Amino acid sequence: MKTFIISFAITAGLLLSSFAGAATISLPEQLGLNAVNGERPADKALILSNGSYLLELSFEEHYASSADDSGQWLRSGPLYLPLSVGDEQVLTLKLPRLYSYDEAKRFLNAPKANLVRDGKPAGHVALLDHAAMMAKMAAAQ
Repeated sequence: MKTFIISFAITAGLLLSSFAGAATISLPEQLGLNAVNGERPADKALILSNGSYLLELSFEEHYASSADDSGQWLRSGPLYLPLSVGDEQVLTLKLPRLYSYDEAKRFLNAPKANLVRDGKPAGHVALLDHAAMMAKMAAAQ
Protein backbone atom coordinates (compact mmCIF):
# COMPACT_ATOMS: atom_id res chain seq x y z
CA MET A 1 0.00 0.00 0.00
CA LYS A 2 2.85 2.38 0.84
CA THR A 3 4.39 1.73 -2.60
CA PHE A 4 1.05 2.54 -4.26
CA ILE A 5 0.78 5.85 -2.38
CA ILE A 6 4.35 6.83 -3.27
CA SER A 7 3.90 5.94 -6.96
CA PHE A 8 0.55 7.79 -7.04
CA ALA A 9 2.17 10.89 -5.53
CA ILE A 10 5.02 10.79 -8.05
CA THR A 11 2.62 10.32 -10.99
CA ALA A 12 0.36 13.13 -9.79
CA GLY A 13 3.35 15.41 -9.33
CA LEU A 14 4.59 14.72 -12.86
CA LEU A 15 1.15 15.34 -14.33
CA LEU A 16 0.69 18.60 -12.44
CA SER A 17 4.18 19.82 -13.30
CA SER A 18 3.38 19.49 -16.99
CA PHE A 19 0.58 22.04 -16.46
CA ALA A 20 2.68 24.37 -14.30
CA GLY A 21 3.22 27.64 -16.12
CA ALA A 22 0.36 26.85 -18.49
CA ALA A 23 -2.62 29.09 -19.15
CA THR A 24 -6.03 28.40 -20.56
CA ILE A 25 -7.61 30.94 -22.87
CA SER A 26 -11.29 31.74 -23.01
CA LEU A 27 -12.73 33.27 -26.18
CA PRO A 28 -16.14 34.89 -26.73
CA GLU A 29 -18.63 32.76 -28.64
CA GLN A 30 -18.40 35.04 -31.70
CA LEU A 31 -14.71 34.22 -32.15
CA GLY A 32 -13.64 30.86 -33.49
CA LEU A 33 -10.09 29.60 -33.08
CA ASN A 34 -8.68 28.52 -36.45
CA ALA A 35 -4.99 28.03 -35.66
CA VAL A 36 -2.24 28.56 -33.09
CA ASN A 37 1.16 29.41 -34.61
CA GLY A 38 -0.12 28.10 -37.94
CA GLU A 39 -1.27 24.74 -36.55
CA ARG A 40 -4.91 23.74 -36.18
CA PRO A 41 -5.66 23.07 -32.50
CA ALA A 42 -6.31 19.40 -31.79
CA ASP A 43 -8.52 20.13 -28.80
CA LYS A 44 -11.27 22.62 -27.94
CA ALA A 45 -9.59 23.43 -24.62
CA LEU A 46 -6.58 25.57 -25.46
CA ILE A 47 -3.73 25.33 -22.97
CA LEU A 48 -0.69 27.51 -23.66
CA SER A 49 2.66 27.28 -21.91
CA ASN A 50 4.85 30.35 -21.37
CA GLY A 51 5.90 31.96 -24.63
CA SER A 52 4.73 33.92 -27.65
CA TYR A 53 1.87 32.82 -29.86
CA LEU A 54 -0.02 33.93 -32.91
CA LEU A 55 -3.70 33.01 -32.74
CA GLU A 56 -5.75 32.97 -35.92
CA LEU A 57 -9.36 33.75 -35.12
CA SER A 58 -12.53 34.40 -37.10
CA PHE A 59 -15.62 36.41 -36.18
CA GLU A 60 -19.07 34.99 -36.88
CA GLU A 61 -22.42 36.23 -35.58
CA HIS A 62 -26.04 36.26 -36.68
CA TYR A 63 -28.00 39.50 -36.38
CA ALA A 64 -31.79 39.62 -36.68
CA SER A 65 -33.19 42.95 -37.73
CA SER A 66 -36.87 42.23 -37.02
CA ALA A 67 -39.22 39.41 -36.12
CA ASP A 68 -40.25 39.08 -39.78
CA ASP A 69 -36.68 38.89 -41.02
CA SER A 70 -34.45 35.82 -40.96
CA GLY A 71 -31.51 38.12 -40.24
CA GLN A 72 -27.98 38.34 -41.58
CA TRP A 73 -24.77 36.49 -40.84
CA LEU A 74 -21.62 38.53 -40.48
CA ARG A 75 -18.39 36.62 -40.95
CA SER A 76 -14.86 37.98 -40.99
CA GLY A 77 -11.78 36.78 -42.73
CA PRO A 78 -8.89 35.65 -40.54
CA LEU A 79 -8.09 37.89 -37.58
CA TYR A 80 -4.68 37.55 -35.94
CA LEU A 81 -3.84 38.04 -32.28
CA PRO A 82 -0.18 38.11 -31.25
CA LEU A 83 -0.19 36.92 -27.64
CA SER A 84 2.48 36.61 -24.99
CA VAL A 85 1.81 34.15 -22.17
CA GLY A 86 3.60 34.41 -18.84
CA ASP A 87 2.70 32.91 -15.48
CA GLU A 88 -1.04 33.52 -15.87
CA GLN A 89 -3.48 30.70 -15.29
CA VAL A 90 -6.49 32.10 -17.17
CA LEU A 91 -6.56 34.47 -20.13
CA THR A 92 -9.90 35.85 -21.28
CA LEU A 93 -10.59 37.80 -24.44
CA LYS A 94 -13.69 40.03 -24.31
CA LEU A 95 -15.33 41.79 -27.23
CA PRO A 96 -17.42 44.95 -26.92
CA ARG A 97 -21.19 44.45 -27.02
CA LEU A 98 -22.28 44.51 -30.64
CA TYR A 99 -26.03 44.87 -30.75
CA SER A 100 -26.56 45.28 -34.48
CA TYR A 101 -25.17 44.21 -37.81
CA ASP A 102 -23.99 47.78 -38.47
CA GLU A 103 -22.18 47.99 -35.11
CA ALA A 104 -20.43 44.70 -35.86
CA LYS A 105 -19.42 45.89 -39.35
CA ARG A 106 -17.88 49.04 -37.81
CA PHE A 107 -16.13 46.88 -35.21
CA LEU A 108 -14.60 44.68 -37.93
CA ASN A 109 -13.11 47.74 -39.64
CA ALA A 110 -10.76 48.12 -36.63
CA PRO A 111 -11.35 45.17 -34.27
CA LYS A 112 -10.13 45.53 -30.71
CA ALA A 113 -10.79 43.35 -27.70
CA ASN A 114 -10.08 43.53 -23.99
CA LEU A 115 -7.58 41.06 -22.59
CA VAL A 116 -8.02 39.88 -19.01
CA ARG A 117 -5.17 38.04 -17.26
CA ASP A 118 -6.19 36.09 -14.14
CA GLY A 119 -9.26 38.29 -13.68
CA LYS A 120 -7.34 41.58 -13.98
CA PRO A 121 -7.80 43.83 -17.02
CA ALA A 122 -4.64 43.87 -19.14
CA GLY A 123 -5.80 46.46 -21.68
CA HIS A 124 -6.94 46.55 -25.28
CA VAL A 125 -5.49 44.28 -27.93
CA ALA A 126 -5.89 44.76 -31.68
CA LEU A 127 -7.14 41.89 -33.80
CA LEU A 128 -5.21 42.25 -37.03
CA ASP A 129 -6.52 41.43 -40.48
CA HIS A 130 -4.21 39.86 -43.05
CA ALA A 131 -2.89 43.17 -44.43
CA ALA A 132 -2.19 44.59 -40.94
CA MET A 133 -0.43 41.36 -39.91
CA MET A 134 1.80 41.46 -43.00
CA ALA A 135 2.62 45.14 -42.37
CA LYS A 136 3.54 44.36 -38.77
CA MET A 137 5.79 41.50 -39.85
CA ALA A 138 7.49 43.67 -42.49
CA ALA A 139 8.10 46.44 -39.95
CA ALA A 140 9.66 43.95 -37.52
CA GLN A 141 12.39 43.00 -39.99
